[in-house]
Amino acid sequence: MSLKASVVSSVLFGLCFLRLATANQSPNIILILADDQEWNALSTLADPDIPQSGSPYFQTPNLDQLAQGGMRFSWAYSGGPTCSPSRHAIQFGRSPASLGIVGYAKNVKSVKADNRDALATVLKRGCPGYIAAHFGKWHMMPLPEDLGFDVNDGPNGNEGGGF
Repeated sequence: MSLKASVVSSVLFGLCFLRLATANQSPNIILILADDQEWNALSTLADPDIPQSGSPYFQTPNLDQLAQGGMRFSWAYSGGPTCSPSRHAIQFGRSPASLGIVGYAKNVKSVKADNRDALATVLKRGCPGYIAAHFGKWHMMPLPEDLGFDVNDGPNGNEGGGF
């Protein structure tokens, strides 16, 4: 296991016990990943100090409510120019280049990462009892079930499913 995965596992494991000690239940974690969304496309401000970081045009009350009650990654950046590199970077906690994914990954059969270090696997290792589910577009290889997800809603690509 890499040093980064060990640290992440330790932190997640510790957070589980901290949360269990105070509320007797693990928190729900929802990661929403949107393609082609500008940084200021929500009606809530991405950065309270920048008035232009929200949209008066787009009304996103449900996402705004989630953002206000949860953790936002307002200073995050895309790991690549297309969805596949960014999705791989989030899934494995590594840069797309270190994973060998620098463009459209349709023909990628495996990445330079240990599947044991995937997001769902590390979370479940640190906090036993979590159930990981994926819904919507996946657009990467390996498939969700190969990376520790217990539930997958089916074909995971763009039109036509599959990839």
